[in-house]
Amino acid sequence: MVGLSTEPFALYATGGYGREEIFPNSDLDLMLLVENADVWEKNTALQDWIQANWTSDLDVRVALRTLDGVETDIANHIHTYTSLLDRRLLVENSNLASLLETKLSAFLPKLSRTEYLKERLTERSLRKTKFIHASALQEPEIKNGPGGLRDLQHISWFGSIFYSAPNINQLQHIDKLKNYEVEGLNRASRFIFAVREELHTLSNKDVNTLSTTLQLKVATNMGYSQATPEERVTEFMRDLFWHMHIVEKTLEMLTQRVITDLQLTPQKASIIHPHFKVVGGQIVAHEEVTLTLEHIPELFRLLSDYSFSFSQPIREFILENRMEVVNNPRLRQLLLYEFRNTLKQPGKLYQSLTEWMDLSVLPALFPVFATIRFQVQMEHYHIYTLWEHTLQSLKHLDTLVTTDDSELTQHLFQPYVSDLLPAALLLHDIGKSIQNANHAALGVPIARGILEECYFPADDIERICLLVNEHLSMARFWQSHDLDDMPRVEAFARQIGDRKQQTLLYLLTICDANATNPTLWNGYKYSLHSSLFARMGAPHSLEIINPFQEAIDVSILAKPDTLFWNVTLTQPISQNLLHQVAGMFTSLGCSIHAVQTHVQGNWSRDTYTVSVPSYTQPAVLEGKIKSAIESNYTNIATKVDEQLKRVSTRVYSQDHRPFPSNVTINEENDRHVISIQTKDRPGLLYHLTKVLAEMNCTITFVKVYTEAGWANDTFYIAKHPDVKTLRNNLKALLTQTP
Repeated sequence: MVGLSTEPFALYATGGYGREEIFPNSDLDLMLLVENADVWEKNTALQDWIQANWTSDLDVRVALRTLDGVETDIANHIHTYTSLLDRRLLVENSNLASLLETKLSAFLPKLSRTEYLKERLTERSLRKTKFIHASALQEPEIKNGPGGLRDLQHISWFGSIFYSAPNINQLQHIDKLKNYEVEGLNRASRFIFAVREELHTLSNKDVNTLSTTLQLKVATNMGYSQATPEERVTEFMRDLFWHMHIVEKTLEMLTQRVITDLQLTPQKASIIHPHFKVVGGQIVAHEEVTLTLEHIPELFRLLSDYSFSFSQPIREFILENRMEVVNNPRLRQLLLYEFRNTLKQPGKLYQSLTEWMDLSVLPALFPVFATIRFQVQMEHYHIYTLWEHTLQSLKHLDTLVTTDDSELTQHLFQPYVSDLLPAALLLHDIGKSIQNANHAALGVPIARGILEECYFPADDIERICLLVNEHLSMARFWQSHDLDDMPRVEAFARQIGDRKQQTLLYLLTICDANATNPTLWNGYKYSLHSSLFARMGAPHSLEIINPFQEAIDVSILAKPDTLFWNVTLTQPISQNLLHQVAGMFTSLGCSIHAVQTHVQGNWSRDTYTVSVPSYTQPAVLEGKIKSAIESNYTNIATKVDEQLKRVSTRVYSQDHRPFPSNVTINEENDRHVISIQTKDRPGLLYHLTKVLAEMNCTITFVKVYTEAGWANDTFYIAKHPDVKTLRNNLKALLTQTP
């Protein structure tokens, strides 16, 4: 049928098929164009053909349009016109095709370029919001995420609409894209296309999120051959993020050129400097000013003082001349001074430091930032790459100082916080540029060198380096220790330093934790963190726990808007009590996240923080727990086995990241402390305590902590005579397949 003008229809490829960018297992978008609805209603062959496509093995999507309908749709819906920019004629009816081109050509002069730009920018903003405004997620969405294929398509659409130049070479010819931008886009598009092809082939479906489970396979198939899987993935992901960054920033540059050409920038100016003014929220040079190298340090001072972005010409000037400034000793010193000034302004950190990195000035000053810029993190709970995580921690500090939080305000506005905390957050993970293991200690000499070059006072450098070295300590303490063990708390407080240092670490930990994954920090963790901080500062003024009534009791505090409940059980102490209680909660479909124990004579009052099934009612759960206690946990083992069989179909994802299970047993005074790190699974605590029971261990304290599918459990037990066998038995349990 191709080429015959007698066909009653014209068939177009649209979307990726129209652009000839189809990938394995992608959908095929088609548009069937008929003159009017009568043609469709009378032509059963066309109807049968469309119905056949619905039931075919291919994912074919056919849009039926009439000539009049196309005209109405493009007038009412800008996105319809955008979709037709990618049309490619497959089956021709010369009359219909000619009429469609006439209608589209007639519509273009009527199209409001301003409205089109606003619609496209709104759509892009919604996509960035959906992907957490982060262009460097550890599992990037390579189609719709920032810097992905959709941004590449926007460059083509903008070229067509605003300059009648539908490809990047034409945009280069009319000087709307620079030579280096076109070269970067060509490399980036080839790389991202190759990644998407591998992703679709390996997944055998239309998948666009590059998960950690597939990154190693894609890297290997694309020729990365570093010695270890981790090195292979690190280099591959660094290249992918760099190419996505190129696409994202080039689209932003082109957008600014469009805004300038459409004269959308407000003309009202605010003078902020003898050489610069603010117009439309951007710092621009006065008309009579010619930019020089001397202006670059001044511009970064204005950036931190006023929080406005740079105009496109200023950005281009900085990008092209940054190395000359960095290599000039006098200008470098001025730039370092402005960098230190930037770090003293909480509330503006995220925006300012994003510009320092995006304009490649920060990596030019300190090459270590080029290393961490697009570095993935081999840790199970991080969703951001290393630099993005650092930025998010600073952004959280910005949020804290601009939000009324009565609990933190007294600490946040101490003068030493603004002097020291931003620098500590910027540098806290810098040691990961070498390796993840022991990165806190490895980061200290790197941080010290940067701080010294930025002229920080010696005392401030020591405090910041201590924060870098200890930045994991506070969270690790409340994750694995008894906060009522006051001698240990006091020893930890002395390790950290004076109250000023403790306050800085307290705030740093909050910002760091909130920047790992927005879903991980919660009220329970905050309460543990705050309790430890209070005990460190005033250990001798803490409230003494009152005696409790020795009678069986169950008390449930269901926290509003959360599935984490506090369940307090009062009952007689019996052999292997924790093992029995763990089994009971497992049989009820609950997961234990923490335990607080209190022993009084032969009685125990223990508070369990548990997550419960969504359908659970407090009264019903209370009744089942009381019944189990009163029956002395009869048949618990059988009930646990039944529950575990019900959840045995759960799929545990596997990925390339090195997270081996670990068991350590240390002797402390009259006890042994067992620390266990492993992937969480149903019934884990029940099986761990079973091993301890079989080894006749006397448990005096337990801290159970689960995060992002990873269990960190600590048991205090009375001194055990056979630590080697105990360790081996625990390790054997952890190596068993769930």
